[in-house]
Amino acid sequence: MIGALITSVMVVMVWSWLYRHNIFFSFAEHTIVGIAAGYAMAVGIGNLQKLAYEPIVKGTDYSLLFPIVFGVLLFSRFSRVGSWLASYPLALIIGTGTGVAMRVIIDAQVVRQIIATIPLLAKPVGLDLFNGVIIVVTLVTTVVFFLYSAEHKGLVGRAARIGKFAVFVVLGNLYGSAISTRIGHVAGQMVVLLIESAPVSFGIVAIAVAAILVDILRRRSKQ
Repeated sequence: MIGALITSVMVVMVWSWLYRHNIFFSFAEHTIVGIAAGYAMAVGIGNLQKLAYEPIVKGTDYSLLFPIVFGVLLFSRFSRVGSWLASYPLALIIGTGTGVAMRVIIDAQVVRQIIATIPLLAKPVGLDLFNGVIIVVTLVTTVVFFLYSAEHKGLVGRAARIGKFAVFVVLGNLYGSAISTRIGHVAGQMVVLLIESAPVSFGIVAIAVAAILVDILRRRSKQ
């Protein structure tokens, strides 16, 4: 009940932004950011202790000193004199992350896509062949659409229009999925407000509505 009550209060505070920006919304926003930052710091300290400090103290892996040193160098950003030292670990992080991401992206979105498409084209049966053709056509036309080195006229222009349509279909699907997910979140919060924390939540909503009405009257009287 206490958890549902806290959730109801926070939900109403955040939704108060729909009326206008106010101190209750700011309090909820700062609370969420503060909790997230504190949780991330606690997890980071725990990982540092388990993955670095304990193996070094036990003498099992001294190579962990190198990432610790690079991690400490990141804090040189706060120094005006030695801020340049942070560029080395930052470059290492970005370079490693880019390399790993490129490998994963090429494997997941190129290699595996080709492997999955070839059997569809190899089987001239019903939907398999249709899906394979759709994948190949949309791939080629989308690449043509983003090919700005050639003028979009004639055959290239027609292919680019098909690619543009394919991009719109994908973006529309992603947008619809995002909206439906958000609606699901709202529905979940409405369940908390109307069922789990009722009737206390009704009082919270009534107080919020009364506060908004008082603020409207106060602003009109000032005008």
